[in-house]
Amino acid sequence: MILGQSGFLVPNGAMVVELLVLCGLSLGIWALVDVLRTPEPAFRAVGRSKSTWVTLLVVLLVLAGPLGLAAATYYLVAVRPRLKGRSTTST
Repeated sequence: MILGQSGFLVPNGAMVVELLVLCGLSLGIWALVDVLRTPEPAFRAVGRSKSTWVTLLVVLLVLAGPLGLAAATYYLVAVRPRLKGRSTTST
């Protein structure tokens, strides 16, 4: 932390990058957990494959961080709402 012009402590550039990476990783983990908790029939009902989404999220989050973030965002914004309209998550 550095002292800003206003006298308040503000994060330096490295801390901002770390915060963005942590937020992106959290989003990816949220998407992956949601995929794992959603029953396979819900995926079939909307023409998707659960195993494909699990593989896609794991591989892209581990090997290509920004692409994993894009895939997680797409899943949470476009696919998840359709899945939730078809079925509730398993317990």
